[in-house]
Amino acid sequence: MPDARIKAWIRQLLQGPHHACGYRKLTRLLRRKYRLIIDKKKVYRLCKELGVLLARRQIRQPVPRRIARSRVVTGPNQLWRMDIKYGYVAGLKRHFYMVSIIDVFDRQIVGYHVDKVCHTRHVLKAVQKALWKRNVQGQAHPPVIRTDNGPQFKSKETFEQAFAAVDRFIRFYNTERLHGSLKDLPPSEYLELVTAGMIQPQRITA
Repeated sequence: MPDARIKAWIRQLLQGPHHACGYRKLTRLLRRKYRLIIDKKKVYRLCKELGVLLARRQIRQPVPRRIARSRVVTGPNQLWRMDIKYGYVAGLKRHFYMVSIIDVFDRQIVGYHVDKVCHTRHVLKAVQKALWKRNVQGQAHPPVIRTDNGPQFKSKETFEQAFAAVDRFIRFYNTERLHGSLKDLPPSEYLELVTAGMIQPQRITA
């Protein structure tokens, strides 16, 4: 395969929702999307020639803080993380809210709420939908739900466009985004393979 063709594919991947991927994940994406047999050293070289290598992350000293008791997560629907974020629609100078519920085991967003308001009833409704979606009403031990603060994000579109963008991102996150903690698989595919017994689940302590 000519290097020029591979470089074009790399540019195409980086122009879409995979724009923040480093060369290791780009290697995985090239193999999955284009059925390309290629190693990460060559992808690194091509990315370097294109000038698209990401800067190395700086390791910072963690700030001491109180944390919840760690749990060993061995399967889905044991530990969920719930986060409330807010976006900003610059054209209207208004904020909107998003509640997302993520299963720590497979990293899927199992439920969410996005709107111009966010009250207790909206959070409860999002949790209820997630419980029904995952069919855990009769589960012996219901999921533990842990909450945390998250960063804000901005949008220059209208509310409707911003909400649609959130919907698109969640679909991408669940079905396409590769997670290093999930053997470089998207959350939905990882859960399917684990459930089918085709791969061994990662050991997760959260």
